Formats: sequence, structure tokens, C-alpha cells
Amino acid sequence: MIDRTWAAVLAAVVVAACREPRPGEVVLRFAGGPPGAHGDSVVVARGADTIVLRSAEMVLRQVLVQPQRSGECEEEEGERCAMLAPGPVQVLLPLGPDAVALEPVAAAPDTYGQVVFEVYRATPGRDSTFLAAHPDLAGFSVRVTGSFSHGGARRDFTFGSDYNEVLELELGAPLVVALGKTSPLLLRVDVAGWFLSADQAALVDPATAGPEGPNAAQVRDNVRLSLSAAPADAEP
Repeated sequence: MIDRTWAAVLAAVVVAACREPRPGEVVLRFAGGPPGAHGDSVVVARGADTIVLRSAEMVLRQVLVQPQRSGECEEEEGERCAMLAPGPVQVLLPLGPDAVALEPVAAAPDTYGQVVFEVYRATPGRDSTFLAAHPDLAGFSVRVTGSFSHGGARRDFTFGSDYNEVLELELGAPLVVALGKTSPLLLRVDVAGWFLSADQAALVDPATAGPEGPNAAQVRDNVRLSLSAAPADAEP
């Protein structure tokens, strides 16, 4: 006769063997400061002019990763994307050495090669619940606070952009998701380049770069080019 203890162990093994294996997970992390950054602000200087960035926020929605072998996610063909954040979601970008992370999300075991997301302009009505929690982001996808020093004069600023675009980034290295494992994906946003001229030789006054401003398109281009993604363990 089998000892009751061994019978309980055997039953547990049988139950575990019959369960579906735990899927993999992806945890999305964000970094805003340049690699090797210290402190809680970013300083950018060109000549005698200086911008100090003290906070930077972005609004994203429909953040997902796509399998490497496919340009689109076709579930009927087995090409399943992993939705990391349906959104909209506010991301307060860390400007120092640390990264912030969203909650881990289940993902099918696969090799992923792209991350797709919308830099999203939140609007009243459509996003009333989101804006109730983040009223300062109404009409904006990007919001920055800091100070701008030019010609010996310094002033504080709050900048907002209505930039709205769906972006697809190739990952710097494949993101491999395995059963029962959590794979970290880092979305790096180089905020230090947001307020630079096209040739990067001069600073852009944030007061001239808001909606309808003469430098709005330049800063939108800078935001687009500042984004990159790679598995966190592939970061240099």
C-alpha cells in the first residue's frame, strides 16, 4: 500500500503535468536619460545657451511586440503579437540612471523583432478617464518642464507637443520569450536631443516648438528619432 505522503506527492506531480505550461512574460521598461546619466535632470548646452530638463512625460497607446519573422500579426496564421499596453498610458521618463517598468504581460513563447506603438495625443471626451488622472496632458502626447538660458537670461518653461504617430521600431537584438521566463524590453528615449536644431549645433527655444510654433516640426522629428528599443540585457 502506498504511503499517504507519497500518494499526495504523486497526485501533485500528475496535476502539474496536466496543466498548461506557464506562458512567457515581457516587462517593458523605459529610460529617458542618456546612458550613464546621473541625478534627476538632463542638462544640454550649446555655446553659452543651456536647457535643463527636469521632467519629461509621454503618452503611449497600443504598445505591442511583433514576432521577428512577420511584419504583421495574423493570429489565424499563428503570428501572435503581445500587447504590452493597450493604453493610453502615461510614462514619466526617468532622467537618471534607473528605468521605470510597466507590469509584466503574458506573451507567447517566440522570437520578437519589432515593437509597435502610438505616440498618442490625449483628447477630452475620447480619453476622459485617462485625463481625469492626468489633466495636464489634455491635447498633448509629450510634456516637458525645465529651464532655458539664452543670452544671459534664464526662464522656466512647460512645453507640450501634440505629436501623434504610430511608430514601428526594429529591436536592436531579438527579444526571446521562453516558457516560464520574464524577458525585459527597454524602450530608450533620448530626451537630451529633443530641443536641438537640425544640425545639432544650437538649441531650440521650447517656447517656439509647441503646436503651431515655427520649430514644432523640428522637435517632433527629434522625438521620433530619439526612440530606440532592445532587450534590456542587450543594452551596452
